[in-house]
Amino acid sequence: MNNFIEMAYAIVSSVNTIPEKSILVLILGITLLATHARCFRYLINKSTIYLSLMLPITVMVVTQAIATNLFLSLGLVGALSIVRYRTPVKSQYELAYLFALIGVGVIAGVNPAYAIFLTLVLSSLPMVYGVFKKVSPGS
Repeated sequence: MNNFIEMAYAIVSSVNTIPEKSILVLILGITLLATHARCFRYLINKSTIYLSLMLPITVMVVTQAIATNLFLSLGLVGALSIVRYRTPVKSQYELAYLFALIGVGVIAGVNPAYAIFLTLVLSSLPMVYGVFKKVSPGS
């Protein structure tokens, strides 16, 4: 198990270029969509699929482009977020999902290993929700 973790970290730490990080972030966005769409079927529509593919990569590229100044990159991502959030959001869950995609993009721009960890944690939430729903059906 320890060798597997070391090997995975070595592979992820070798991801340095923007195209490699873009492919990684694309896979992470698809993973988030796939895991959350199992519990929340309304996520499977054309706009959410495109959003899951485009938003993390866009945020990652912006963060990577101005990575020398973290505060400037986060401010720019915040400005881009305001433009997106001017459109009405259907639910609080959709808003949280958008923040998760933005978080994956920002973290992948800084350290891809942390982005994978965040995606694993966020992908496990629908499973926790399913278990909680079965344990307490009245909720």
